[in-house]
Amino acid sequence: MMVSQSLSQSPEPGSRQVVFRGDVVTFRLQVPDHGPGTAWLRTNLGRAEPARHEIIGHIEQNQALMYMDWSDIAMVPAGDDFFELTVPVAEVGHFEAKACFLPEGKDSPLWPPGPNAVINVEPAETVCGNIIYNAFVRQFGPNKYQRRQPPTKVDFKTLDRQGYTVIPPSGKFRDLI
Repeated sequence: MMVSQSLSQSPEPGSRQVVFRGDVVTFRLQVPDHGPGTAWLRTNLGRAEPARHEIIGHIEQNQALMYMDWSDIAMVPAGDDFFELTVPVAEVGHFEAKACFLPEGKDSPLWPPGPNAVINVEPAETVCGNIIYNAFVRQFGPNKYQRRQPPTKVDFKTLDRQGYTVIPPSGKFRDLI
């Protein structure tokens, strides 16, 4: 495999991203000063079924993995020294992809440095259910361990009628940490 330091790919080689079924992923390859040629995306995106059959055959019948789920998809020119391809994501699973450039008249493609980009596809139904952590910072700081008595000189009923809210001093993110 011939690596060319001048090639750059987006998403970057070695990057990892989570997308949801129904999204699209756009791959872009920059090939400055390499002359005419074609660009290709080598990927297993959208090919989960052949991968599953190979894995089952490998586990149950000791068949060799042939990686028949991988394919090369032609990228289209998108300006000087750029190629682009937008791939719809229709299957849930773990996928990889990397673009390459095949100079005109050559047999070996040029690859950007780095490993494959990883795309993990989640079900579309889970797009809204992904809260990682939620913290109410106001609970920390000076009010964490003490009960404060409201000031005696404040008429809360008058403030309520006027639309004010009395909020005790808040904590800060540093207090939360």
